[in-house]
Amino acid sequence: MIIRNLGADECHRLAEIDPSFVTSKTYKIEYSNPFEPHLVTVDADPPKEVMPPIFGSTSSNAAMRYHDEYDRYDLFLAAEDGGRIVGAACCMPLVRDIPFCMAKPGEYMLATIAVDREARGKGIGRELLKTVKCYCVNSGKSLVSLWTGFDYYPAVKFYLSQGFTISGWMVHPDCHYEECMIYLTWKP
Repeated sequence: MIIRNLGADECHRLAEIDPSFVTSKTYKIEYSNPFEPHLVTVDADPPKEVMPPIFGSTSSNAAMRYHDEYDRYDLFLAAEDGGRIVGAACCMPLVRDIPFCMAKPGEYMLATIAVDREARGKGIGRELLKTVKCYCVNSGKSLVSLWTGFDYYPAVKFYLSQGFTISGWMVHPDCHYEECMIYLTWKP
């Protein structure tokens, strides 16, 4: 497996990645103490399949969105194994405030990361994140940040194992899991 920069002409190949997963746990906010709400895990019964809205996962044209937005990212990585793209990550430095968002200028936003469902457990996500972290440090950014959904429990568990911390969350009124986001950060 190799980690390399992805060229703009290769964005259509992102559709090779199946980023879906099945989870038996999700997050919710516990309000027993309204002055200190906190995240707790809850069982998902039955387990649910989660399909992050990235790369080729939601429509045949989704991967090409990254071709159209390619210039927004200053780091676009592909993990390739045997000639097939099995993982990818794209990142960008934040240069302005994003309304209703905790992320601030100076942060390095991990916009998207995914590892193919069949290729998990081989260290691909860890290697992609290691490359992102090194790039962050070398470019003088204060931290790496990302947003992920309340029902992406396995992803959050992975990020926590890689040194990220939960730094907050955003809940949409009348929240459905896909509209609630957890904010995670990693500081060098």
